[in-house]
Amino acid sequence: MDDSLPALPAPFPPETVERVAAERGRAAPSLADAVRGVQAVAERYVGVDGLVYEWRSTFPTDPLVARTETAYVLRVDPDVWADFGEHAGLGEDALAGVRAVHAAVAEGYDADAAGEPLVLARPSA
Repeated sequence: MDDSLPALPAPFPPETVERVAAERGRAAPSLADAVRGVQAVAERYVGVDGLVYEWRSTFPTDPLVARTETAYVLRVDPDVWADFGEHAGLGEDALAGVRAVHAAVAEGYDADAAGEPLVLARPSA
């Protein structure tokens, strides 16, 4: 593992970020920063719990696929990812890397659900 990899929210194993970074030809610390940036967007809005509650109340289909001790695993429309990328100040390549990390972390959770995987660290994690 790269010792310079910044700390990540609980549901994102450093090994996953490092693997995705290597597959995409990106620096793992840069990808870790982008992953943290997306988490920060959710925390700044109405908080992670509030955001998940809002989405579950307003989206036509409940986006919550799983709730673990450390994370909410959701399936969302691509527009949600575009908004997160914009608010986190990520370019297309960085956002694609973050989406790949989220997909890897969400692997095994209701792969048949509609939408794209989005994993948010729960506040208590």
